[in-house]
Amino acid sequence: MPNLTIINLNPGDTQEVLVNKINQNFGSIVASGGGPQGQEGSQGDQGPIGPIGPKGDQGVPGTRGTRWFISLTEPLGGTAGVGIVYGDYWVDTSADNEVYTYATGGWTATGDSLQASDVFTTLTGIIGPGSVTTKNAIVQSSATPGSNTFVFSDDTSSPTSANPTYSKFLISTNASNGFPILEFGKSNSPNIGTPADYNRHPFFQWKNPSGNDYGLRFVVPGDLLDIVSGGNLNIQSTTGNVNFSGVTTTLSATTSISLTSVGTFNINSGSSNLLISSNQFSLSANSAFFNVPVTVSGAFGGSYMYSFSNTSTGGGLYVNLVGSASSSRFLANFLVSGTSKFYVRSDGKVKFDKTNFAYSTYTASSPTYTISGKNYYIIGSNVLTNGNRVVVNLTGGTGGIGVGIPLNSGSTGLSDYLSVGESISMSIFSSASSSSGWISGISYSIGGTASSGNANFTATPVVNATVLKTGASNWLIYYDTASVSGIFTV
Repeated sequence: MPNLTIINLNPGDTQEVLVNKINQNFGSIVASGGGPQGQEGSQGDQGPIGPIGPKGDQGVPGTRGTRWFISLTEPLGGTAGVGIVYGDYWVDTSADNEVYTYATGGWTATGDSLQASDVFTTLTGIIGPGSVTTKNAIVQSSATPGSNTFVFSDDTSSPTSANPTYSKFLISTNASNGFPILEFGKSNSPNIGTPADYNRHPFFQWKNPSGNDYGLRFVVPGDLLDIVSGGNLNIQSTTGNVNFSGVTTTLSATTSISLTSVGTFNINSGSSNLLISSNQFSLSANSAFFNVPVTVSGAFGGSYMYSFSNTSTGGGLYVNLVGSASSSRFLANFLVSGTSKFYVRSDGKVKFDKTNFAYSTYTASSPTYTISGKNYYIIGSNVLTNGNRVVVNLTGGTGGIGVGIPLNSGSTGLSDYLSVGESISMSIFSSASSSSGWISGISYSIGGTASSGNANFTATPVVNATVLKTGASNWLIYYDTASVSGIFTV
């Protein structure tokens, strides 16, 4: 092989010299078949992926996996298309779905069953809504129900932790995930599977994600919740509070409602009105106390708005009105059409603003009794119907006109009208314009129909009398006219 001779190219070579040198060098390389192998260079960048090659030949089939056979009879290896291998399983549907495995010697029972007839059974033809009988139910039943339980858990369970309280149905969840424990959905919802549907699902959930808190909450996100009981319904908290809240909270009963508290009973309506509507209202045990003004208004059908009574053996009625002494404050003030008819002030002053100056009118067709030709007319509680003043229109006898003070009981007398220690002052006016119709005598009557005492005086248009009841049957009667004054002691 010829030697490779390479002529160096110098910077001062002319173009002609450079062309000659290059041609000689190229000729020498061609003549020697190329120069010696140089040093290996660094790896270059990876080129593009080439096209997919042709499909290779199919490999040898591998060993098949475990197969499950479900049939009434034992699968046989000779059955067309069936190959039995070790590890296969057979579910015998003729024997409560008992499970067998294929091993040396044939099919061997595992001791497990996909359905135990004494625990889970299928109940066909159940009667549902609309008397539909085409549905089935899975029923857990057993001759020894205490030996069976049904547990849903999202954690690994052990015999000691699965159901330590022996509940028939237990749901055990991890509260830290915040998911509901038990949720309810409607399969006929028009929006099933969408947020518009599942955001309305009622559900039970843990109130607190802590593993030490078993507080429970039932939520109905946007619809009605009814709790209905055919018998008693008891809601009780043994150590905590019972709270009801809502836009409107209503308690109603067809018979009665009883609210009982061994401690403070508080009804608070805040800044709004507290409205209590009832045909009867009762506060016990011993008294009703109000420390704010109480107003009773509205139409009423009876003859009185307030009725106070005392049914104790002591009898009587004691009303204690307490207030600070001031002429501008009232202990009691009774108004009619905005005008005070009667009031008691806290400084002790009592005023009958209208009743004291009202009067009754009395006209009698015949006298009660006659003394020496003088006609006497009794002026009792049946005559004093409007205050203690009465204007009389009476017919005189031959001796004139007299008035009688009836001390008898009954509707015409004063015995039942006044109690011991009470008195009444009355003014009797004659409506006559001349002395022939004026009053010229006064008497008193024990029985109501005859005089038991009598006094005569000059005829006068006005007679004033004050009657005091000093005992059960004892009286003092003071009378006064323009010409005479006197007293009857009974």
